[in-house]
This record gives sequence, structure tokens and C-alpha cells, in this order.
Amino acid sequence: MAILRRIIFAGVFTLSMTVLLFGEPGPAGAAARYEVSVWYPGWGTSGISDYDSLRLRSHLIDEVNPYWYALKPGGAVRPYEWAEDPRLLSLARREGLAVMPLVSNEFDPDRVSRMLQSRESRERHARQLVQLAVQNGYDGLDLDYELLRASDRNRFSLFVEDLARRLHARGKRLSVAVHPKTSEPGHWSGARAQDWKRIGQAADKVKIMLYDYHWDGSRAGPAAPLWWIDEVLSFAKTQIAPRKIRMGLPFYAREWRGTSARDLVHADVRRIIDGHSPTIRAHASGERYFNYAGGRTVYFQTPLSIDRKLGVLVDRHPRIGGISVWHIGGEAPGYWNAIRNRLGR
Repeated sequence: MAILRRIIFAGVFTLSMTVLLFGEPGPAGAAARYEVSVWYPGWGTSGISDYDSLRLRSHLIDEVNPYWYALKPGGAVRPYEWAEDPRLLSLARREGLAVMPLVSNEFDPDRVSRMLQSRESRERHARQLVQLAVQNGYDGLDLDYELLRASDRNRFSLFVEDLARRLHARGKRLSVAVHPKTSEPGHWSGARAQDWKRIGQAADKVKIMLYDYHWDGSRAGPAAPLWWIDEVLSFAKTQIAPRKIRMGLPFYAREWRGTSARDLVHADVRRIIDGHSPTIRAHASGERYFNYAGGRTVYFQTPLSIDRKLGVLVDRHPRIGGISVWHIGGEAPGYWNAIRNRLGR
């Protein structure tokens, strides 16, 4: 089946530079009402700011997940310096957006392992998070604990179950970000640590980070090939109620030099193109790529790539609940045109 999907999705497409960077795919209907949430970095990006993008696109968005809090090594939850931005909170309330701030482990599995070690420490952390949501009047929290140890799988599920119960008792919601996979328990530690069935039963939403198929450390390539999106979503539906699933949608670009990579936004890509005039090539996913400056390779999203990713959702997995965008700020307007058209917003 994997080979068949690759054949179905294979192909090379061409676009003019205008459509490539700023164009708009043709309209397409959607059979269901899909929720749109956005991760909101808060630390600033090139091009349009996260705040201005949210302000301009709020009619297309249901939920914002500001990147505001972190589990620190000592076990406390601390805000970042840009957290609890009153401008963002005011905008969200005015536009009727749910606010569910992200809580990160800053990619450190040790912090989470220590927190999970005992029932007492798990419950203490859960109480901290509930207090955070209640005192600030948030609609809930977005848990983003990544790169965990496979040995913590059961304890992490116990924690998510307890946290969800406590939040629900206070009228709050819980979403959990998870690594993509196509089988249980998964093929690497971070994926193995996340029991999709148990997390999906406890949480209100499970946000599958459907990107980084090629990553910092791999060779250059697209963030999310279409056949892979299809395989991950197909498996997810066997583990999680479809309406709870959110398909992670990448807005970012990535530049490689060998296997070392850095993330870019669309505004960065446009500056590189304007400065170096590289030959831009097409990938079957709709993503584009080019080489420049002696061995650097950039893969980036286009309105077409966003449209094609959403096409996998709408055409093959219409019962899935929505999308989660990583991340708002610095993107091209055409990305939102694709969302509007494909999801019928």
C-alpha cells in the first residue's frame, strides 16, 4: 500500500514565480467543519509578525497556542519573558479565539522523567498546570513534551490522564502534541513514549506534528511528503477518535548544509531568492527547493504545498477534526488562501 500511495502522489509540477510565492490555489469544497489552531511563537520572526498575522487571519482561526511556559529543571513551570502578552489576550477575546498556551519541556527528557518518577511528583505538576490555567482564565493548556524516553511511556500516560481529569473538573481543555508515527509503539524513543490510544482517550485533542520528515541531522528534503501524511493519519484513526485528531501543518522552511539545518520562515526564503536568484525546483508534495551558496539547500512551503497537504486531509480523512499550524508569523498570504479554500472557511 505504501508503494501504491507513492505512485498516486508522485509527479512534478511547475508554477510561475508569482504563483509560487504569493499565488492562490483554486477553490475546493470541504465536507466537514475543520478546526484551525495556530502555535504562536511570541519571540518574533522575519516578515509579518505573529501578532499581525493573527490579527489579519483571526476569522480563519479557532484557537491560539502561545508558546509561553516551560517545565524547568527544578520542576517549576515558568513563563518566558514574552508570555502573558495582554495584546494577544485582548485580541483573542475580541475575536472569540480559544487561548490554550503551550507548555514545553524545552526538548529535555530529563525534566519530564524526574517529574514522572512518582505519583506525588506527577500530581504536584498536574496541580501546577491546572492552577496556571484557572488563575489566568485560559480555555485550557497545550502540552508539548517532546523527545521523551521510551521507558516513561506508561508514566507519561498516567500523567496525561490525571491532568486531563483535573482540567476537565475545572471546565478546561487539554491538547497534547505528539510525534508522528505509523505503528505502535513507534520506531524511536520519542514516539515510543507516547501511547496514542491512552493519550487520545484522555485528552480533548491530539496534535500530530506532521512535519520534520527530513530534519536537522538528515539529508535535505521536504518537511512532509504527501504519502507519509496519509500513512500517519490512517494509523492515527485506528488509535484516536478522528474528531480529536489535529493534523500538524508546517508553515516553516528549512536550510541544510550537509546534514546540519536551520529553520527559516517564508520572508527569509524570499530574501535569499532575491539575493541569489537560484533555480527553483518542484517536489511532488508541492514544496519547492533550491541550491545556493556552495552547497546550501532550502526546502520551503508554497500555497500549492499547503493546498496538497490539506487535500490529503479533506479527500482521504474528512472525519479528522482539524489542523494545527506550526507556526504563525513570517508566512506568505497564499498559505491562508489555501486554508480558506480547502477547508471552506
